Amino acid sequence: ANIIPAIETDPKFEFSNPRLCTFQDGRGEVKVDLLREELVPTVPLGPPGVSGQEPASEEPEKCAVIFVPSTRSEESVDLSQLRPVPSDWVAAEDELPPRMCVCDEVGKMALQSLKFPKTLENLLDSRATVVGTFPTPNRGQRDHAVIDSLKKRSDVRVFKMTQKNRDSLLDQAYIALRECLGLPPPGQKLQRAPSKRKLAELAKAKEAVQKSTAEQEQLSKQEARAAKRKAREAKEKEEAKQREEQARKAREERKKRAEARQQQELARTKSQQSSLSDLARTKSQASSMSAVSVDLEDDDDVQVEAISVSAAKRIRRTTSTESAPKSFVATPSPLPSPGANSNNADDDDVDIILDD
Repeated sequence: ANIIPAIETDPKFEFSNPRLCTFQDGRGEVKVDLLREELVPTVPLGPPGVSGQEPASEEPEKCAVIFVPSTRSEESVDLSQLRPVPSDWVAAEDELPPRMCVCDEVGKMALQSLKFPKTLENLLDSRATVVGTFPTPNRGQRDHAVIDSLKKRSDVRVFKMTQKNRDSLLDQAYIALRECLGLPPPGQKLQRAPSKRKLAELAKAKEAVQKSTAEQEQLSKQEARAAKRKAREAKEKEEAKQREEQARKAREERKKRAEARQQQELARTKSQQSSLSDLARTKSQASSMSAVSVDLEDDDDVQVEAISVSAAKRIRRTTSTESAPKSFVATPSPLPSPGANSNNADDDDVDIILDD
């Protein structure tokens, strides 16, 4: 009788002004909705005064009008019984909707009721697991409309019990009931939800793991950046070394070319100096011959002419037999005395040294 009305309570009730109320009748602390505050009516104290004034009375007190969702009723309580709802407050189990409801044999009288079919439908639509029994019709009769609609629901499992299978059907019904309640099979322990302390420890451990992972990733990134920096520095050093080697080779090549040009200049200078010295020697020899010719002309013009003619003849003879000389030095014989015969001028010897 007490289970069905509890299912009718709307579990999605929205509180506009929630408060926790401590009841003195044994219900304990219940979450309620504060509707309003009212003044408590007062009663005059003592007889009227001598001068006809109103009798003295206490100051009016305030009370709170609350709505209790579990009983769906309004009540007046003292303001001292109310307090704000903490953020970590959890409702007591007796205030939560039931997880399982037992409906013992839906009989003919229940099916004839006007409220029971709707209540049963609401019960089946709720989150609670319903365990119930209903009679089977006699042979040749049909099920009641309520029972027929119940059998056709997809979330309902029907076990047909007889005198022969009632003992073996117990285990099957028990396993199905545990499955509907979200419990493990018989013999296995239920994994309870972790406590707040355990959840806090798990959160801290998860945060520590995430922090450690982030630090490890940061360290890995730093190591990768350091490795890239070292590789870049090594590459730059290798490139600088290659550039230095290329510069050294270029300097050596330039030095070799400069030395070759210097040697060429030296050879050219030596050649020019040799040519100039040969030219100067030839000029000096020519000037000496000119001086000898002048001296011979001053002494005896006839003898100089004879010497010149004899020298010319000798030169022509020498040229015909040998190659043309580059330079020559004439060494005249001692001049004859002034009284010598001039006819012997052609027979006078003039030594001519021809240099190839």
